[in-house]
Amino acid sequence: MCIRDRAYVDASGDITTTANATVGGTLTGNGATVLKDSTNSTTAFQVQNASGTQLLSVDTSTTPNLLSNGSFEVNATGWAAKGSATIARDTTNAYEGNASLLITTTANANDGASYNVTLTPSTSYTLSVWYKTASSGNNLLVLGRQDILSLIHI
Repeated sequence: MCIRDRAYVDASGDITTTANATVGGTLTGNGATVLKDSTNSTTAFQVQNASGTQLLSVDTSTTPNLLSNGSFEVNATGWAAKGSATIARDTTNAYEGNASLLITTTANANDGASYNVTLTPSTSYTLSVWYKTASSGNNLLVLGRQDILSLIHI
């Protein structure tokens, strides 16, 4: 590591810190950049605003996400429209990242979106959902399951 002055650090190769490191400007990686925590954590990497409010958090804990495409960052693969609804990847609204799933429903009952998952009996699961409605009218979010043969749709 080469320290040019108090405001600039030029480093090449591996850098390891055992304490907090503060970057007071822009951190730029040329090529592949890896941030690796020494242990898995639900808050391994966070982006916070000036008041300390968490804007983005990366969970590296060993709890797997059963949905291989829960973020919609690339596409809506694995998701299906239910009833007369249509689904699409939407880059104009997102809670975290750059995209979300847009579900356009009709007046018909049981419109929505589904994703097939395989669950293990006698196992606890946690389901987290962030959603935004299009209007302040009577909007319902219904989460449940549907038994179809041996499949459960959530």
